[in-house]
Amino acid sequence: MKAKVSLKTVIVSALLLVCGLNASADNKSNLIYNSEEVNGMKVAET
Repeated sequence: MKAKVSLKTVIVSALLLVCGLNASADNKSNLIYNSEEVNGMKVAET
């Protein structure tokens, strides 16, 4: 019984981690500094 519970916990944790990584990859704003890109080159950082 404990093995089933721990297996479910591992699966749910892995799914949440993957969803969290996908959500942060979609987020274009940078939390550390704001950068402005023009034609793929960084032109301004604050």
